[in-house]
Amino acid sequence: RRQISASIGHIGDITSLLSLNVNIMALTATATNKTYKVVCKWLSLHTPKVIGLQPNRSNKVKPMIDLHNFCQDIARELKSLALEYPKTVIFVQW
Repeated sequence: RRQISASIGHIGDITSLLSLNVNIMALTATATNKTYKVVCKWLSLHTPKVIGLQPNRSNKVKPMIDLHNFCQDIARELKSLALEYPKTVIFVQW
């Protein structure tokens, strides 16, 4: 957390030197609403435009009991839903 705060502080120092008509793009894949608000404040982003989704949704954890069945279930759902299949991260710890 301290490292992130320090990094954002450095970016804030740089942005304070820029002209007001200079556009800034801030990208993240992990910011919560609270973090988003803090970053906007530190970077003095008064009217930011958010493109995409903020990750304020519950994560579904599906424990894998049998690898074969697990993969078959995902393949079946993916075939059925195609592009509507939700974004998914599969993490396997051996």
